[in-house]
Amino acid sequence: MRIFKGCLVCLLTIILLFSILIFLYNRKLSKEIVIDNQKTAKSFEEYKNKLKERNKILINSNIKDSIKNLAKKSDSTIQNSKKLNNILWTEFYLNQKIYEIDTLKKLNSELNEKLIQYNSDANEFNSKWLPIPNTFILTNSGFKSYETMYIDYGMDNSANMEKRKKVDHWIKTGEVIE
Repeated sequence: MRIFKGCLVCLLTIILLFSILIFLYNRKLSKEIVIDNQKTAKSFEEYKNKLKERNKILINSNIKDSIKNLAKKSDSTIQNSKKLNNILWTEFYLNQKIYEIDTLKKLNSELNEKLIQYNSDANEFNSKWLPIPNTFILTNSGFKSYETMYIDYGMDNSANMEKRKKVDHWIKTGEVIE
């Protein structure tokens, strides 16, 4: 009976230590995740604000109505869409119309910087999801991974658009387009 009590006490001690370690790890991870999540959300807001600034310049400029309409659509998409893929396609189409305009070069480079910063922050946040215990903790905490977006403002992105169309088609249908 003494051996049984000794084994039981030892088992309860191990369970208690293991529970404390899990609690401390979860607490540390939660703090880091909240900070990384806020950082990523902030960089995405900065990117969206720069897009809105560009759209405002386009709408108020002396430019084709089709470009103004795309800028208005971009504003609407930024405001209403939760999916980054919707913003991406609007940005592809708008960038294809304005990438050769010399007066927007500085603004395009600023947009590229903001997008690179957002993608970097999003990738850093998403890397926290890789270890197995983190996945369960993050999912139960209500956090979601961030999408990344790749577009080169001020450059022709038609090749990127074609690749993205093929990937989107493959995701929807499972068929590969050659």
